[in-house]
Amino acid sequence: MKSVIVAAAIVTLTATAASAQETVIYRFAGASASGANGLNTTINCTNFSGLPADVRAALRDSVGNLLVNITSPIANLATMTFATNPGPGEVPLNFPGMIVVPAGTVAIAATTLAMICSAQVFDSSGGGRTGYSLRGVRFSPYPGSEE
Repeated sequence: MKSVIVAAAIVTLTATAASAQETVIYRFAGASASGANGLNTTINCTNFSGLPADVRAALRDSVGNLLVNITSPIANLATMTFATNPGPGEVPLNFPGMIVVPAGTVAIAATTLAMICSAQVFDSSGGGRTGYSLRGVRFSPYPGSEE
């Protein structure tokens, strides 16, 4: 009997995580891209909810046009990277033929509030990664946290 109750609880938790509603948790202004050998924006998110979740990145240009809207699953305690010029293992935050995004925004939504994200813009044309961090505005903070 106990194993049936435990199995039912696991199924319920899994179904709840899979059907959870997305909430906007961050917005980063200043997201930029200028092709394969220029400016690149990366967003790194880590899920610490205890369950798998979905995370969505929506990239807009400087006048608010939606350029990319992509969702990806993320495991508990995993970190994923969205990138306008993706490298191995990074989720593409671009589309075929996308060349320039001058100072747009990226909104991050997730099916859990137990997620932290950071964003960076760097110059990928040189030998090293020189760049700067984007300040994220946090919406719907995780209860008991301070950012």
